[in-house]
Amino acid sequence: MLEKDQFIQVTLLLIVIVSYLGHKIHGEQQNQLKKLIQKVAQSCSQDYDDVITQISENIQGFFQDKVPPLLPQQQKQKEKKSQSNFIIRHYEKFFIAQYSNQTNLKSENSVQIKCQTNEILYAKKFIDNNSDSFTGEGFQYKVTYDNNLNPNYELYEGQFLNGLKHGIGKLYGQKSENVYYEGEWKNDKMVSQRKEKFQTDQLERQSLIKFIIRDGDQIVSQNKRQIEKRKRVDDWIKYNQQISEHDIDRLQSKSKWFTSSIIDSFALYLNIKMEEKYFQIDPNERRQALRQVFIPSQIFTSMQNEKKDGNQEIFQKHFLEYKIIEYKIEKIFDRVNFIVNRNNAHWFLIQLNLRNYEMVVMDSLKNKHQYYNFAKDILNQIFDNKIKRITLSNQCHVQKNGNDCGPYTCIHMLEISEIQSKLRNPSEMRDFLLSKLKQD
Repeated sequence: MLEKDQFIQVTLLLIVIVSYLGHKIHGEQQNQLKKLIQKVAQSCSQDYDDVITQISENIQGFFQDKVPPLLPQQQKQKEKKSQSNFIIRHYEKFFIAQYSNQTNLKSENSVQIKCQTNEILYAKKFIDNNSDSFTGEGFQYKVTYDNNLNPNYELYEGQFLNGLKHGIGKLYGQKSENVYYEGEWKNDKMVSQRKEKFQTDQLERQSLIKFIIRDGDQIVSQNKRQIEKRKRVDDWIKYNQQISEHDIDRLQSKSKWFTSSIIDSFALYLNIKMEEKYFQIDPNERRQALRQVFIPSQIFTSMQNEKKDGNQEIFQKHFLEYKIIEYKIEKIFDRVNFIVNRNNAHWFLIQLNLRNYEMVVMDSLKNKHQYYNFAKDILNQIFDNKIKRITLSNQCHVQKNGNDCGPYTCIHMLEISEIQSKLRNPSEMRDFLLSKLKQD
């Protein structure tokens, strides 16, 4: 058996070798490693078991904190190289991209994409770069927002003339693959008001649809038409979420848990702001800008472990606008952020880096790695088992009670979104959300 001093010397040597071979360390990491070596060296006066414990804890902490959740500015250019074969050119208010090796195109094997704020247009080739004058056949995704920031989706596939729907084409029902109208168009308007049969069938089935509503610990099941007929003055829709006096009370109380309606409405708020900001960036700077998106909590909550097909279907329905590029959202985004509510008891945030598939967890409770393995297993079913590493962010706020995980999740969302704001504590976040969600 090694003597104690020999054991310490071997341990120090192993730390240096592993750090040198497995990780490129520099700057602050070098200082952290020096401190680690000093701590281990000072352990010579301690018991053998204490030495092992200290070495284990310090090594684990060093490597866990080594990689920050967001890459520094100087590494952004290296990351963006992975998109160099996708985006052809950035223009003032949009960019043009090209995607090849398609299996769902009738002719040729590539498609061009024109992306601008709240709109995507797919076509074989754009004649010019004027986003308002496209003529030809294509697929258009567009979203507009009403006064309460509720989205209205429009998915159209067919012929265009000078940027308008003109000729033969089909309009899908909101964000779905159900055909709402198929026929002739003239100057962006339907020539015939005939709708597809699925609409009539849907209306006939409405009387059979049941809604499950949770009110505290009670589950109430009601007929959809009965719900629609009830004039509920205490419910309204904002940011695509049903908001109630119950939610407003939670924001005013300063101590109650957040509902999914509160957090998911904030996710849409940030997505709208980030989309606007991205296309306002100078085209040359936009090449290096990191683009990200927040996925509402209902998406992850609907997924189950070992249900790969079902999970992929849920994910693809959410990103239906990217079906033509085979849902390869890594072509569009650098980060995708999942809002997680585990067991209806705790909120936290997962940021997935789509360049290296590192899963960064931002949790105000800072649980151990094993706590998040369930999320890694589910996401690996979506991303083809590419996620190998879980990193616990060292940039998280820490909650001091049992009810602020929701506000802190929103604060973490705000901070990584890079949307300018000075909201730093749960009270300020509650007041901000109250101003956004209260009934006008």
